[in-house]
Amino acid sequence: MKNKKVFVSPNVKGVYVLQSSMHQNDSSIKDYKKSTESEESDAEQENKIKEIKALQDEAYRNGKLDAENKYEQELNEIKNRYKSLMTVFQDAVKHLIDKRERILQESEPEIVKLILATASKVIGNEVSNNSIGVVKQVIREALSHAKEKKIVCIRLSIDDAKKMDELDEIQITDQNIKIVEDKTISSGGCVIDTNFGSIDSRIETRWEEISKTLLANKKEMIKH
Repeated sequence: MKNKKVFVSPNVKGVYVLQSSMHQNDSSIKDYKKSTESEESDAEQENKIKEIKALQDEAYRNGKLDAENKYEQELNEIKNRYKSLMTVFQDAVKHLIDKRERILQESEPEIVKLILATASKVIGNEVSNNSIGVVKQVIREALSHAKEKKIVCIRLSIDDAKKMDELDEIQITDQNIKIVEDKTISSGGCVIDTNFGSIDSRIETRWEEISKTLLANKKEMIKH
C-alpha cells in the first residue's frame, strides 16, 4: 500500500484506519490559508487604524487652523471696533479741553477781579484790626528797597501818622527821619522819600502791581 499510512482509530479498539497523505496535505493547506487570512485581516485592521488616526490628526489640524483663523478674525474686528471708539473718545476729550480753555480765557478777567477783591477785603480787615502792625511791616519792606539812600521822610495816612509816635521797632539808623501826614495815602500804606526819589508802598500801588503780574501770567499761559 504505497503512499498510505496506518492510523489507530480513536473510537474503535483494535481497528486500524487507512488515511492517505493527500488528506493530511489538504488539512495543512487549510491551516495555512487560515493563518494567512488571519495575518491579512490583522494587517488590514492595522491599516484601517492608521487611516482613522491619520484622519483624526488631519481633522484636528484643520479644526485648530479654523479656530485660529476665527480667533484672528474676531480679534481684528474687536480692534477695529475699539479703534473707532478710541477715535471718538479722543475727539471728545480734545473738544472738552478746547472748550475749557475758551471758558478759562473768557472768565479769567472776572477771576482776577474776584481774587483781587477777596485779597483786598482780607487786607482791609487786617488793616482795620491792626493798622499799626501792618504799617510797620510795610515801612520795613519799603526801607529794604532804600538801601544806602538817605531817607528824608516817611509819609503815612493821617490816622497812621497819629498812631506812629516812634520808630524804635523799625531799626532805622537815622533817628532824625520825619513822619509826615499825607491825606492821599490810605491806611496801611506809606511813601518813603529819599535823596534819590520816592519808594511808593501804598496799598493801591501794590494792588496795581499784583494785577499786572496776574494779567502778565495769563498772557504767558495763552501763548503756551
